[in-house]
Amino acid sequence: MNTLENFNNSLNEIRLSLHKYGKINDANAKLDEVSKLLAIKLYDIKKDKSNKLTKLLSGYETNNDNKFVSNLQSLFKNIANDEMFKDSNQNSIFGNNPRLEIDNDDDKFAYSIIKMLDVSLNDIITNGEEFDLINETFGHFIRSNFRNNIEDAQYMTPQEVVDLVCGIASKNLPNVAKNKELLVCDPCCGVGSFLTTFYRNNKDVSKIKVIGQDKVQRMVRLSKLNMELFNSENHFISKGNSLISDSDIDNFKGKIDLIITNPPFGASFNGKELENEEKDKYPLLFDTFRNKTNINSEILFIDRCIGLLKEGGELLAVVPDSVISSKGIAETLRFRIMNDGDIHLKSIIELPTVTFAQAGTRTKTSILHLKKMKRKEKTKSRGVFIAKSTDLGFEVSIRKGATVKIKKGHNDLIDIFKSYTPKYNEQFNSVPKIISDRPSCVIVKEDNFTNNAWTPSHYDSSIFRAIQNLNKIENVNLIPLKDLVDFVTSDRKKEIIEESSKCISILHIVNVDILDFKELMNYQPKFAGIVCKPDDLIFSKINPRIPRALVVPDLKMPLTCSSEFEIINSKCEINNYGMKALLMLPSVQTQINHLTSGTSSSHNRIKTKELKEVLIPIPSKKSSEYLKFINLLEKSEKEHKSMNKLAVNRVKLMDELSEVF
Repeated sequence: MNTLENFNNSLNEIRLSLHKYGKINDANAKLDEVSKLLAIKLYDIKKDKSNKLTKLLSGYETNNDNKFVSNLQSLFKNIANDEMFKDSNQNSIFGNNPRLEIDNDDDKFAYSIIKMLDVSLNDIITNGEEFDLINETFGHFIRSNFRNNIEDAQYMTPQEVVDLVCGIASKNLPNVAKNKELLVCDPCCGVGSFLTTFYRNNKDVSKIKVIGQDKVQRMVRLSKLNMELFNSENHFISKGNSLISDSDIDNFKGKIDLIITNPPFGASFNGKELENEEKDKYPLLFDTFRNKTNINSEILFIDRCIGLLKEGGELLAVVPDSVISSKGIAETLRFRIMNDGDIHLKSIIELPTVTFAQAGTRTKTSILHLKKMKRKEKTKSRGVFIAKSTDLGFEVSIRKGATVKIKKGHNDLIDIFKSYTPKYNEQFNSVPKIISDRPSCVIVKEDNFTNNAWTPSHYDSSIFRAIQNLNKIENVNLIPLKDLVDFVTSDRKKEIIEESSKCISILHIVNVDILDFKELMNYQPKFAGIVCKPDDLIFSKINPRIPRALVVPDLKMPLTCSSEFEIINSKCEINNYGMKALLMLPSVQTQINHLTSGTSSSHNRIKTKELKEVLIPIPSKKSSEYLKFINLLEKSEKEHKSMNKLAVNRVKLMDELSEVF
């Protein structure tokens, strides 16, 4: 059994002991007591030359000393105000009246806890693994054994993600002048995982000053302990709200070299709360505050971080899908980032939905990587590294009421890290370049993101691979769908809907492209739908991995269709039946399936704007293949007309038979 497993087992034993003795019921109180006992052992390792803790343990073991808790209490009070346990304001991280919440008659219980920490930490130090081991296990122990609430996601980023963020940050270390400190910050630091991991990876490379702030005192305490466990001598950990009101982190505006963070998701702030904030605190969104609209915390944190960075500084943040795909204020932020001229979009890495499952949420997230440019760097054509992770090497399941991580699969963030190099963010002015197919890693010109989506799946390597393969075929032209058809949905919404209309829903299209006439006739929609007409091509935009397209048959009755359809009509020599066949081609479906957005696989949608840009392969009219192509489309048209006619006639026949009997 390795050191990591030993330490995890010890932490599990502590949890069981807390449960067994039933002395502390509140989950956060358990966490607080373990952190205090950890501090005692940490002080014993780093500062106590008189070995007071060792003597206490020995006294209990040899004499069954019934004053063990009392003596432990005194020891804790003495160390709690030591310099190593003070925050940036020189206050003890354990509060004004630090004490252990353990009764004096709980000697056996207290001894069992401190002994387990003593043995496991000594084992870590003996094996030389004290730093990364604590970062990996202590935080995860807190989450998996003490709490099972969604808010844990704000400070319990999986170590796999932390490692990738810190690894990419390390590859982009800014040049710092001689005798100057590299300022590395997390404005919502939680337990300090990002800061401690980055410090461990780079402590021999640069003179690093670590800056962390969190609005929760418990997180400040844990982050401070983590700094001490990592022997980070130059750190500044403070309590404060980084978004509103004054806080210590304001002293670093425009000075930070690197920000690595996972800001809290979903908290909402009204513009009225922010209207008095200074422009340089929110350089991109300050003018929107006067609209008094609500703005989510993750949006504010991105702008806040940009204000904290110095020229040449970089930001790597774990953000929810809304930041890179939603409309409204998120779209405004993206537009201003791309048009500001001072900010370079360097990377976007999509994470799988399992990422924060142990904390109780399967929100889609990505790593967003930005750089605040220096003046001389602004005119270069640059590339953006886009990657998509599908496997973190673990799954999450529920055991005995608690969510637990189970090792399974391969952590493809390791492969993404190997694929990334900063040179891709420098001069790049060509067609998209595929670095890796699995996991998907590509380089795309930064200009492409000015008016287009930021969603990594829209730049999946399989799309570019399919286009590359089509381009290799002689006498085939790739034409955007918008140049071949008219999109008429918006106009049809304005037309009068007849009361006798029947509405086609996406569930009425079976086997991809056949109308279920019986279900159509029985369907009673909640909403009237959008007017559609015979020979219209209706194409489903929801969950396109199950493709549904139909050329509307002439049923001799007024029809509408669900708003989930896009209504299109050919404006070239290829009719709607031919267009439907082309939209079902594998090379076209590959493009469509990766252009979706949405929070879950069952509600993924493709936007009309994205659908218009899908490339359709059309043989050149001068080629011999063109005549064969047209003949095949004509055969396809006859077949589908016949199948739809048979489906309708079969229902009518069965209705007539039922009337007879």
